[in-house]
Amino acid sequence: MKAKLPYAMLAIGLSVFCWFLVTGRERVETWIKVRVETSGTPDRLDISGLVPSIEARVRGPRGAIQNADRGQLSYSLDLRAVKPGLNELVFSPRAIALPPTLEVLELRPARVEISAERRVSRKFPVEAVFSAPEISDYKLVEKKTEPDMVEVTGPEGALAELGSLRTRPLTWPADPSARFEAQVKLELPGGLEAQPASVLATAQFAPVMREVALEAPLMVTGLAKNKFAVSPDQVRIVLSAPAPLVRQGGLTNRVEAVLAAPAGMARGTYDLSYKVKMPPGCRLIEAKPEKARVTVR
Repeated sequence: MKAKLPYAMLAIGLSVFCWFLVTGRERVETWIKVRVETSGTPDRLDISGLVPSIEARVRGPRGAIQNADRGQLSYSLDLRAVKPGLNELVFSPRAIALPPTLEVLELRPARVEISAERRVSRKFPVEAVFSAPEISDYKLVEKKTEPDMVEVTGPEGALAELGSLRTRPLTWPADPSARFEAQVKLELPGGLEAQPASVLATAQFAPVMREVALEAPLMVTGLAKNKFAVSPDQVRIVLSAPAPLVRQGGLTNRVEAVLAAPAGMARGTYDLSYKVKMPPGCRLIEAKPEKARVTVR
C-alpha cells in the first residue's frame, strides 16, 4: 500500500494540472473595462466630451482574459487630428494592446463626439466683494484691487461670456473705521485660469449717518443771569449724526444751542438767532424756532 502512495499523489497532481490547463484554455466572451489615455492634444485647444473609459467585448481563453482584466487595459486615443468645433472620434480595436490569443468583438461606445475650442487669454477688471452684515454702523465707500486687471486663460466661448472677475467674499472687518487690506483669491468658473490667482483688496469705510431729533437747552452768553429772560429756554434740534456716535450715546449733553448776546444791549425785547454746537461729524438739519426772544431788564 505504501509503495502505491507516490503514484496516487502523482495522479492527483496530473489531474489538477489538466483541469487548470483545460479551464485556462476554455474560450469565453466577456466585457472588460478599458481606460482611455489621450495623446497628441493640440496646443491652445480646450477639449470637452472625452470619456474616461470604454468597454470591450473580448473573446479568448478564460485564463488570458482574466490576466488581461487584472492588467487594467488602456486605449491610446490620438488627438492630433482634432480641429476647433465638433469632432467625431471612432474607437478602433487595434488601439488596445491585447495578447494574440484574445480578440476584440465590440467596443462600447464605438464612437464619441467631442468639442474642441480655442484657448485664448484676455484681461478682465477685478471687483472686490464684501459679505456685509445685515446691520452695520458703517458703509463701504471705496474699494480697489491691486492689480485691477487680471489675465484669464480659457475656452474662447467661456471668456466671451465673462464680463468681469470677482474676488471670493471678504468678511466685513470688525473695526471698519480703520483702513482695510487683505490678500484674496479670485472666483473663477470651471476651466479658467487667472494670472495672478489672487489680488490685494483695499477698502475704505464711512459711518452710516442717522437722523436724530432732540431737545437742547438754550444758553445765553454776554448777559448777567438776573438781567434777562429768554423764551423758549429749550429748542428742538434735528441733526444727522454718525451711527456709532448715536449707538454709543455720544450725543448726550454734547448738543447745545448758544445765543451770544451783543455787547451793550439796552433794556427791551429782542428776537435773536442762536448757534448749535455739535460733536465732530454731525450736520444740522433743522433748529426750531430759528430765533429766541430775549428780554433785557
